[in-house]
Amino acid sequence: MRVRLDCAKERRTNKLWRFWAHGLRCSLALVRLMRPLRRHRAIEICKHFLSLPGKGYGTRINIKRYSMKVHYCQRAMRHSYELLKIVRERILQPLVWAAESEILGRAADISPEVIASETAKYLEACEVEGWKTKAQLMVD
Repeated sequence: MRVRLDCAKERRTNKLWRFWAHGLRCSLALVRLMRPLRRHRAIEICKHFLSLPGKGYGTRINIKRYSMKVHYCQRAMRHSYELLKIVRERILQPLVWAAESEILGRAADISPEVIASETAKYLEACEVEGWKTKAQLMVD
């Protein structure tokens, strides 16, 4: 049987081969015809979705609302980070230094007037009061 199917002339005379080849040709033709129809169906679905008056607009509005909320959260996080940085570096650090200097000065028997004048000079140079007002403005 295999020898007969290898020869093209024998294949054409075999009824089973012709039946199989006819089915294959029909299937291929059907697949080639259906491909553009599937593409057109997908395009029609998209056009229908966009033509509905509320759905396309609602989706657009929801995306815009979501992006506005994300921007709001990002802005809030940025401002909270800036406030935390000001409080840590510009307010707390000089105040902690002043408290440590006062404690160490007492332990070293330095007069309280000298300690107070030195810490006042340092706090004035660091502009702690100005940074406090700026931080308060950020909070309000």
